[in-house]
Amino acid sequence: MSSRLILLAGAIYVASSTQAFEFPQYRVKVLPHFTNNNSLAGVNNNGDAVISSGLGVFYIGADGNTFQIPNVSRGVGLNDAGQVSVMRGLQLGIWSQATGFIGMDSPPNMDIDAWSLSQGGKVGYVQYGPGGSDFSAAIWDSANNTQQELEGGDFPTDVEDTGWSIGRYGSRWLNGNRQNYELPSNGYANLYGINSYGMMTGEVGTRGLPGTRATIWDSSGGILFQMEMDTQFPYTRFIDINDSGTAVGLDLRSEGFKGMLWRQDTGVVDVNSLLEAESRQYHIESLAFITSGGVLGGNMMLDGQRRHVVLTPVPEPGTVLALGAGLAAVLRRKRTA
Repeated sequence: MSSRLILLAGAIYVASSTQAFEFPQYRVKVLPHFTNNNSLAGVNNNGDAVISSGLGVFYIGADGNTFQIPNVSRGVGLNDAGQVSVMRGLQLGIWSQATGFIGMDSPPNMDIDAWSLSQGGKVGYVQYGPGGSDFSAAIWDSANNTQQELEGGDFPTDVEDTGWSIGRYGSRWLNGNRQNYELPSNGYANLYGINSYGMMTGEVGTRGLPGTRATIWDSSGGILFQMEMDTQFPYTRFIDINDSGTAVGLDLRSEGFKGMLWRQDTGVVDVNSLLEAESRQYHIESLAFITSGGVLGGNMMLDGQRRHVVLTPVPEPGTVLALGAGLAAVLRRKRTA
């Protein structure tokens, strides 16, 4: 068994190291529609998804099995352990099938709202008093039941277990402390995703002017890539990025909404050009999630309704051939042994 695995791994390594990177094809799974105010809360490497709606929070397994998470009103995020950050009334908590609901000790007379979730169960949240007073942002480590305040406040749109986190209106933190990053003169940033190394995704606009440009920052905070501006429909946005440096987002320019992927070695790619034959009936309008394994989450219009989708990679022909070559080598060795 071990020699077979080594040979197969070797075949894959040779194939991937001698060829330029190419995105795989993707298979589209349309998720259930509950209400018109559905929100896709997250996807994970298993192909599971969570939808938060006016009717409650629903967990959709990769096998299509769907159930409602009991007694919660809002869900945000989904990690590979099956954890979802949730709100039960005014109490912030984390839920999974294995543990059920685990609540955070909340300060009295404060409203709390969950915003993000890490792979290790850290939850980014905000809290505020009556009328929005005493606003602050923090990260709750559900595994250790500890909290870390985020300097300056902001809505924490993404948190990582390595200490990196970002805020919706341009905050970048490392271990709770604000960090600088590159912005054009008179520019502003909305930030949506960050990976374990501190690479960020978002959009940059110019104060007083319409439009935003999808932007990616490297781990030092410098601008790595920025979309060109279309003067008629000047809106693009990168939303999430994984540790491989692949980013996803949406492009609304002269050709209308389309979901997009980006890597430094490929540039921007329209995800609709990567759909397998059985999925080409769909048009993906935006992508909001990408996992470490390349599973995507996004949305599209279908029969007049906005529907959420999970896109799973389909093995490429080159990978299948590499696997076949490795297996053939194993069989030849066994026959001659």
